Amino acid sequence: MELQNDFETPSALPECEDTLPAVKDDLFTDTPNSDTEDDSEFPSSELSDSSLLSAADVIDFRSPPIRREMSRELFQLSSTLAKNLLDKYRPRARAEGWCLVVGLKPSKNNGYVQVSCGGANKMAVLQEVVVWANGLVVGRGEDASHLCHHKSCFNLSHIVPETSARNQARKGCLVWVQCNHCENKVFVCVHTPPCIKYCTGFRDHEHFLSEGVCMNINEAPKL
Repeated sequence: MELQNDFETPSALPECEDTLPAVKDDLFTDTPNSDTEDDSEFPSSELSDSSLLSAADVIDFRSPPIRREMSRELFQLSSTLAKNLLDKYRPRARAEGWCLVVGLKPSKNNGYVQVSCGGANKMAVLQEVVVWANGLVVGRGEDASHLCHHKSCFNLSHIVPETSARNQARKGCLVWVQCNHCENKVFVCVHTPPCIKYCTGFRDHEHFLSEGVCMNINEAPKL
């Protein structure tokens, strides 16, 4: 199978060869649901777009069929193509606090958006594409973890690859609580990188950490 290698312009998206199956852009199908809520589960609606794939944008690609449980080892998009994919979702996205929420409603509770590209069916979930867009990978035994705990967020700074154990440890994290003696917050998250919880009056998480956190640890409430 041969795939086109070059972009015509820096902003143009590559086209697939006719040998790839035609897939309707923005095609969504229901997939089974799961009762779990962690980022290691993958039930969702599916977004298919085979028109964006070129050989230059695929790392360690092997011919289909690609099994979903093996796709992290076999199939990964370059940072450039991953960013192009995410750009297609932005017109329908909405802001929720500091999160950028994809404008696609999962067909089931606790679902994720799955991406199909270049004939590889359900080759990734949306948060994995975010990791690739940052030039990183989701390795064996790792999850694409939402620091903001919002599974529909695709803010580039809110998703990181980390071990499944670290991801699970974030469950129930309060992140911050109100200080008893001032208007600032007491940061109680112990995770690295830290979890993210929106606080009004700050443009982003970094601004909150620098301006909105009480630095007097003696005033911290007992949890």
